[in-house]
Amino acid sequence: MITLYHYPFCPHSRFVRLALDEYGIEPRLIEERPWERRREFLLMSPEGTTPVIIEDRRPGISGADVIAEYLDETRGFEMGERRLMPHVSLKERFKKLNIEVELGFSLEQAAQEAQRCLNCDIQTVFTAPLCIECDACVDICPMDCITFTENGEEADLRERLKAPSPHLDQDLYVADGLKTGRVMVKDEDVCLHCSLCAERCPTGAWDMQKYLIDMTHAGSTCQSKARSAA
Repeated sequence: MITLYHYPFCPHSRFVRLALDEYGIEPRLIEERPWERRREFLLMSPEGTTPVIIEDRRPGISGADVIAEYLDETRGFEMGERRLMPHVSLKERFKKLNIEVELGFSLEQAAQEAQRCLNCDIQTVFTAPLCIECDACVDICPMDCITFTENGEEADLRERLKAPSPHLDQDLYVADGLKTGRVMVKDEDVCLHCSLCAERCPTGAWDMQKYLIDMTHAGSTCQSKARSAA
């Protein structure tokens, strides 16, 4: 049984939660507030940061990168073709210790992995009345696609975004109703849908919601009738 000490808004903790889910592992979750500097937690993580995992009363393993490597070394071969990254077999590794372990993805595997998450049907939804304008979402966004600024014309807004917005054919997501009178501007052309803004938001102003667009198209029968009627 794996126990994960994490903080919900910590991006490194989120990374480990996603990795554990990929391996089909449902850990026992213990929320840890790093700023409290608990002595018991500092014994597992001297630097006092999350995440940390413990398995079968073994010493704690801290740091997202180290945890990911541990999971791959202990459970990677069990995943077969679903392994996060193809590796050289153990037998070959022992023959040549300085061999490159990771084989990388083939073009087909890379294309398949790229389609799994980032272009999904999960969209960010912003509820302005819940926002306290703490800028936590701005800080955590890896693409700098969220900006809080004064309202204005679209051309003027694009000049004031944190990240350049050169694609004028891509509409901006603009939400008003904030207590300071400012607007939230999000460039959907840059957003990865990584959900870090929703994880970081302390009030739930950001949310990730699944949506489905069902578009009705006229069939060939309708088109032929329209032509004859004309």
